[in-house]
Order: sequence, then C-alpha cells, then structure tokens
Amino acid sequence: MTPAILKAWAAYRESDSPRDFWADVNQHLLHGYVLSFPQLFAMARPVRRDAEERWLACIPHPFVNPDTWLVWSAAGHLDLLLSLLPYDLPYLAFHRGSSRRRGPQPLRVYPTQRVRALAQCLHV
Repeated sequence: MTPAILKAWAAYRESDSPRDFWADVNQHLLHGYVLSFPQLFAMARPVRRDAEERWLACIPHPFVNPDTWLVWSAAGHLDLLLSLLPYDLPYLAFHRGSSRRRGPQPLRVYPTQRVRALAQCLHV
C-alpha cells in the first residue's frame, strides 16, 4: 500500500503545479494542521468561506472567526479526516484538482454535516 503522503505528493507533481509540496507542508505545520498516517494525509486550516481568494492562497494569513475548514490537499480516507479535524466548523471547502495552483477559482464549500453523512454512507 502506498502511503497517503506519497499519493498527495504525486498529485502535486502530476498536476505540474508551480507550488512546492514540501513548502506547503511546512507552511501548514506552522499555520494550519497536517494529518499524516499511512491511510490518510491532509493539510487544512480554518478560514472564512467568504474570504477573497488571495487570502485563501496565503497559508500564513490568520482568519478571525473562521467558519470553514479549507482542505488544501488530501489523500486517503475522508471519514478518517473528518473524525480527526481538531474541532468542528460548519463548512468544509476544497479546490478541485490543480485549480488552486493555477489562478483564482471559486472555492467549493459544503456543509460539514452533509460531507460527514456522505463519507459515512460511502465509507471513503
């Protein structure tokens, strides 16, 4: 079984991203959260879902009264990720594929409870 962190790193490389995976890991270690297990890897941080893209792209930027977990990168079991987030926020947000790395794209925001129910149903 390939460790989830290597799958996440491969996704960066395969997307031809101008971002550096290890620099993003370091920034999330300093300013967000990194979860790393053989079956799950994730970088996430609390943000405001109504924030401008330029602030979402700036990993060190702090947000007052965050309402959303921005999952910057993840590989592995979604249900495990949801169970390990440090605290609950009403929303989860994702950028699809490499869109985050190629200019402003709308954030895909979902109610946390909806994602949790879907992950439990699909067991992913």
